[in-house]
Amino acid sequence: MELVTHAAGKCTRILISKSILMEALGDLENVPLPLDVTDSEPFDTKGTTITLRHLIQNYPTSSQTSSERF
Repeated sequence: MELVTHAAGKCTRILISKSILMEALGDLENVPLPLDVTDSEPFDTKGTTITLRHLIQNYPTSSQTSSERF
């Protein structure tokens, strides 16, 4: 997962790998959050983008799971 946010002339990026999240065994307080802070280009850029990678492709949707229960 990658989170990039732009505010006050700065760009902050946090990159967390799926394997590190899995190793934490649900204790998110033990997951390191490596921050990479740089100047925003252009300076007045604002907003946040979250990018998810390596998702489970065959994960059932809510409609599939509810229909399988009944």
